[in-house]
Amino acid sequence: MVHILFLILALAAATAEEKPRAEFWLDLHMAEPIEDEADLWEDLTSVDVVFVGETHRLARHHRIQVIVAEKLLATKRPFVLGLEQIEARHQPVLDRYANGEIDFEGLAKEIDWKSEWDNYEDYRALLETVREGKGRIVGLNAPREVIRETGKVGIDGLKPEQRALLSEKIHTDDPVYERLLNLLLSVHSTFDPKFLKNVFEAQVARDDSMASALVAALGPVPVEGQPRPIAMTVTGSGHIQFGLGTPDRVKWRRPDLQERIVLCSESGDLVLSPMEEAMRRAVQIRHRDIRFIQRPVGDYLSVKEQNPKAAKQ
Repeated sequence: MVHILFLILALAAATAEEKPRAEFWLDLHMAEPIEDEADLWEDLTSVDVVFVGETHRLARHHRIQVIVAEKLLATKRPFVLGLEQIEARHQPVLDRYANGEIDFEGLAKEIDWKSEWDNYEDYRALLETVREGKGRIVGLNAPREVIRETGKVGIDGLKPEQRALLSEKIHTDDPVYERLLNLLLSVHSTFDPKFLKNVFEAQVARDDSMASALVAALGPVPVEGQPRPIAMTVTGSGHIQFGLGTPDRVKWRRPDLQERIVLCSESGDLVLSPMEEAMRRAVQIRHRDIRFIQRPVGDYLSVKEQNPKAAKQ
């Protein structure tokens, strides 16, 4: 009898743990849940650029990216997908993939994607969706070795041939973004504060290079009567939160573009690797620490009910 009771309790606990967790959208300007998703998609499909932020390894974030891409492709406007996860120098290979000349495995092999982005397989569904929808796929990122060197020596310390691989214009006079980045870096136990300026310059070098690549892909301002392209970017959330980083730099280049920022909650689902845990410092960033930004973090947030396992930790 005791064994049966333990079995019943164990099954009940497992059932409770496996209960589907609610998902919903928040309008971050209205401060309300979105009751009718049709309103969300009507708004997102009316603008020129939708910046989608992710935590790179969370499956839900990748699922939402596919949904957003499908909605934007359905507008039948010329569609551009810009990816932080692929460097701009790989564009000829991306074009061959988009034209159906090579498959996903061929793309990954030719650009050695695994060595640059170890969870590249997570982007398969998104890329295949865009290819099937006849959209263009654009690599946005600067060469990682140049960004890494910028973090060490700063922009002025780069060799001419390295500097030439970044955006011609890099906006380093951005005190709000710099303050936010310095705050976020404080959670890394191995970070040396004396390199703050160089690390910030590396961040904005990447942001400006991604913005420049996206604007180039969109082309000039359409004349009256021409269809306006619609773009979607996929980057780490840190590149687009509060409209800082890449969105600001796109806007500075093309003030006519209307944009929206879409974010996804982590909801306790992110599991750090042992190496990431070892590098983490016990620093908690609170609401009051970021109020100086005085902007909403984005336009829309996809929320999932908190992971009960995370709540127990």
